[in-house]
Amino acid sequence: MGTTSFVTAWLPELFFGEAPWISVLRELRIEKVEAVDDEPCTVLVGTTSNYSGNTRSYTTRLWVSNRDTLLRRAEHTSTVTAEQVDQFAPVNVPVGTTFTTRQNYRLVVTGQTMTTGDFKFTPPADK
Repeated sequence: MGTTSFVTAWLPELFFGEAPWISVLRELRIEKVEAVDDEPCTVLVGTTSNYSGNTRSYTTRLWVSNRDTLLRRAEHTSTVTAEQVDQFAPVNVPVGTTFTTRQNYRLVVTGQTMTTGDFKFTPPADK
């Protein structure tokens, strides 16, 4: 298992951005219910390929809470093909290498009222 430049970049575009992930998922299916931090979640799985000129193919898994339908976990997996090896130069990444990014979301809350004080930042003192 490894990491890619998508570690933090792919998920914010899950629902928004130029290529919203949810709209490019193909072969969408529902897998078994799995718990994430004791929260029962339905696992949605889909594949993506050839969006926005990208030739890579990915598998995306989304764990959606059965209680409140909020996203609790997201996983993004891709395997390097012979056509992609040159994209990793100068790093030698063998064909068949699998990259997986998994993000968990805890303490997910919606509908809270926030005030200006919630965003107060005090810079550290100069040394």
